[in-house]
Amino acid sequence: MQKVTLFQQVILHIVILVVNCRSNGELITDEIQARMFLEEFNRETQIKGSQMAELNWIYNTNLTDYNRDRMVSFMLVLSVINVQC
Repeated sequence: MQKVTLFQQVILHIVILVVNCRSNGELITDEIQARMFLEEFNRETQIKGSQMAELNWIYNTNLTDYNRDRMVSFMLVLSVINVQC
């Protein structure tokens, strides 16, 4: 069984967050709305995923409390956004 990394967990969290916030948990049946949703979803996921990848790389190449705190702070921001949705 393959171990799930912290990075993979955060990316999954981002995907769930964006889907829940943007679709309000409802099924989108209109094709135009669905396309718009997916375009926005892709943009946001790319941005958040890139930010997390960068912070993860910075921390893993320079293991300091400061870099760890930056990565954890970013994850907390994502959690707060999830709660607000």
